[in-house]
Amino acid sequence: MNWKTAGDGTASNELEDGWGCYDCGMQNMNLLLKATELGLGTLVMGIRDAGKLKEVFEIPEEEIVVSVIGVGYADVDPEMPKRKSVDETAKFY
Repeated sequence: MNWKTAGDGTASNELEDGWGCYDCGMQNMNLLLKATELGLGTLVMGIRDAGKLKEVFEIPEEEIVVSVIGVGYADVDPEMPKRKSVDETAKFY
């Protein structure tokens, strides 16, 4: 893990004050779970054009586009594979 403590005691890493990216990840999961609970579909987009998004949505240049999530009503209801049991996916010591 590449992190350090700044002179004033605040934690930092290679993203400098990038803890917001970590917090955003946790918030993204909450948004996905709530959307699903409300019967909405979501699509997390890892491949996107941050420059174009900033242009279209008038996002200031100094802001960072961390994540893009599409939310809406699904057009299809895909058949889901059978879930594996906990014993098949986890090992407890």
